[in-house]
Amino acid sequence: MRLLFLLLCFLCFKNLFSQKLTINEIVSKNTKTYLSLDSQSHDWIELYNNSSDTLELSNYFLSDKENHLLMWMLPNIKLNPFSHFIVFASGKNSIEKNQVHTNFQIKSEGEDLFLTNNKGEIIDFYPGVSLQENESFGRFPDGSLYTGVLQDATPGQANDLIQKEYSHLSFSKEAGFYKEKFNLSIQCSFPNTTIRFTIDGSDPISNSFEYNDYISINSKSNEENVHSEISTSDDWSPPKNQVFKGHTIKAAAFFNEKRISDIYCKSYFILPQSKNYSLPVVSLISDFNNFFDPDSGIYVKGNYFNFKKRGVEWERPTSLEYFDEKGTLQFSQKAGIRINGNKSRTSPQKSLQLFAKEIYDKKKFEYAFFDNDCSSTFNRIKLRSASGSDWKFTMFKNELAQKISSNLDLELACSKPVLVFINGEYWGIHHLTEKINDDYFSDYFDIDKEEVNILSFDGVMESGNSDSYREMIRFISNNDLQKEENFLHVADQINLSNYIDYNCAEIFFSNKDWPNNNVRYWKPQNKSKWRWLFFDCDACMGYEYYDILQDFTFEENYSANFQSWSTFLLHNLLKNDSFKLAFRSRFEYLLNNDFSFANISKQIDEFVSVLDPEVNEHCDRWRTPENKAEWLGAIEGLYSFASFRPQVMRQQLTQFFGKPFTVFPNPARNEVNILINIDKSSLKKIQVKNILGKYVYKSSSQNYSSIDLSHLNPGIYMMEVLIGSSVYFQKIVLQ
Repeated sequence: MRLLFLLLCFLCFKNLFSQKLTINEIVSKNTKTYLSLDSQSHDWIELYNNSSDTLELSNYFLSDKENHLLMWMLPNIKLNPFSHFIVFASGKNSIEKNQVHTNFQIKSEGEDLFLTNNKGEIIDFYPGVSLQENESFGRFPDGSLYTGVLQDATPGQANDLIQKEYSHLSFSKEAGFYKEKFNLSIQCSFPNTTIRFTIDGSDPISNSFEYNDYISINSKSNEENVHSEISTSDDWSPPKNQVFKGHTIKAAAFFNEKRISDIYCKSYFILPQSKNYSLPVVSLISDFNNFFDPDSGIYVKGNYFNFKKRGVEWERPTSLEYFDEKGTLQFSQKAGIRINGNKSRTSPQKSLQLFAKEIYDKKKFEYAFFDNDCSSTFNRIKLRSASGSDWKFTMFKNELAQKISSNLDLELACSKPVLVFINGEYWGIHHLTEKINDDYFSDYFDIDKEEVNILSFDGVMESGNSDSYREMIRFISNNDLQKEENFLHVADQINLSNYIDYNCAEIFFSNKDWPNNNVRYWKPQNKSKWRWLFFDCDACMGYEYYDILQDFTFEENYSANFQSWSTFLLHNLLKNDSFKLAFRSRFEYLLNNDFSFANISKQIDEFVSVLDPEVNEHCDRWRTPENKAEWLGAIEGLYSFASFRPQVMRQQLTQFFGKPFTVFPNPARNEVNILINIDKSSLKKIQVKNILGKYVYKSSSQNYSSIDLSHLNPGIYMMEVLIGSSVYFQKIVLQ
């Protein structure tokens, strides 16, 4: 449909001289070229009556949406022959003293504009053009076929000379996955131009391949590997076989040796009849040197440990295409790309971060990559590979931990598994993930991103300021939180629900890369409370007996195994009885629900079913895991963790906090009382055995405050208390 639409637009351009009304000039970043009556600098669109007839403008519509062409009807005004008419693209939808305002605005990075008649037929079309501030794009002469960046903006007057011509390319087939080879045709909207193209990711220049009749798009299954044969770390291994490949086409129009169009980037894949991908695909197209040059390539060790470099100077331009599970193009945009992560930078397969910026294309990625509850606009997105802790094993520990924790009071990054291709060569399984930064908080919490404090580690400032956090830490250092008034002062600055869930998750998942590392927290700069972020759990779920609670609970262990700042806050909060009770109660609830074996094993099953069809090809590409059997073996470790960890965690909670209930008096005569120290809904059953192991008391009643044992003889008995799926034992003595 998009291709058909572009062909119609192309025909529209070819027949332009027969049209009466045209879009003649636009300015999409106006600050001074033409002001409204209230001295506001709205963007503007100039229309031109390219005929000897007087036109009734109310017969025409303007729109910036191809699926809503009748968006805004022009006013009931007559336009004289060979005359101009200006409308402000302000979104106001009004007429103010003969100045007309549309109900839409032009995006500063450029967007398609449509002029239609009252039948909804497109009579003129402007492709999205990225302009500089006060730069004008239009036709010269007025109403003609020839378009480009004008020498000067000329609102309401005849257009000035074209400084840079502009052409639009249309392709006979959209980028995507196909079963049969085909010949790709390209057409240009500007006459007497040369189309030039490349197939290696480089930008077309005046001596690149010249397009003639077509480009043959066929299977590349027998072609030798190129990019995937390049070492990307010290422990890199070459692919086991030839990797699957596609065609990457970059094309542009040239006139008199000068490029007069945008550079179009398209990926085409010819799949064997027996082959289909079950995951979405992300195709990245970029100049070879941007990724692999020894001096400037970001993906290789190179001459300067390149893949460890950070910052904008190690950002490179790329083109991003996103295809759904059916191989249909859903989204494309040019962007900046950098290596992302810490430890994963030294792995053969690396995480990548994509930046939406106007210098490349648009300032946002605007597409709903994830589920309905997730944002559909992003200034950054990540293509995340597992870190070195999990890259050779399951490849989804972090995403699994996030999914298990989805009902907790945590801010979690939306993600989904995808397959990545770089310059047409298969690059394996990644997780497309949103970036948690100031824009994330702005999108989800409706606050200005300039008003967000984001800190890491012991108060390292990422955004905003750290004053309020450091003041709170000083207060805790000088005041005993066992005193309720001191605790309440701190509780007024920390979101305790979030902080408890955060620590429960980190502790339960046995994160060996925490709390010395991967610590971030945030709050708006107003009086809101600090909240902690749960992320990067690649080093989780590897050791079900890992005991970290002692470093927070026992004075002699405090700060012994970790830097003092990392255990300081939780250790001091656990001195307070009310916090300790809330922490213990929440942990017990999670062990019986979100952290239960039933829930975790279900989530593991889902990840396995999604990734299983793609694992063999990934293993062949990276040689790690060695094969699917080795991958499944690593996943057995996850099931083992899910089976053992809840019970081990209960034992550790009992060791450090005691049993989750108190029986009194003990010894007793005819009756004992039981005080539940956690959520009472977790209590399922109480039973009592005599010394011979025979049950002498059973109850499933919820009224456990008093237990009548008057029918029993004096002696020693064992009480069994079922909380969730765990049984606790308590010896009682009857006198």
